[in-house]
Amino acid sequence: MSDLIQAGNIGLLKATLNFEESYGAPLAGYAMFRIRGEMLDMVRRNAGKENTGSAGCPVPHGSEDSDSLIPASPDSSPQSSLMKRQRAEIIWEELKRLPLRDQAVIRLRYSREMTLREIGEELNVNESRACQLHQLALTRLKRALSKRGVRDFSHL
Repeated sequence: MSDLIQAGNIGLLKATLNFEESYGAPLAGYAMFRIRGEMLDMVRRNAGKENTGSAGCPVPHGSEDSDSLIPASPDSSPQSSLMKRQRAEIIWEELKRLPLRDQAVIRLRYSREMTLREIGEELNVNESRACQLHQLALTRLKRALSKRGVRDFSHL
């Protein structure tokens, strides 16, 4: 347990050193991911060591404390899937808070995969105006997500 606490402290220290306020996200949201990441890294580093449990006692093969339960890749971990699900829920919540026109533009573009020309026809505006509306909607969504601590908008 003390090793986990120490790893969490290291994560917090790294978060405070690397945090950039200019992104508009709160430190607490950023620090939470850094702390969790450091703790998971520490567990993974120690997982391959001679099948010992958290107290250093030998663990029989197949027990719940076995290193086979710790995924090698962070993308396949239960925490990763939980974080993805939470992130998706936050995105949906913030999308619902946008003005109706912004919601429509984002849904047409990403759910129905329409081109800007098709979106313009749907909204009775030209393609150039559809592009402006799309950018405005994304800017509003990104700003709202930043306030909630969600970063990395490379997929938006």
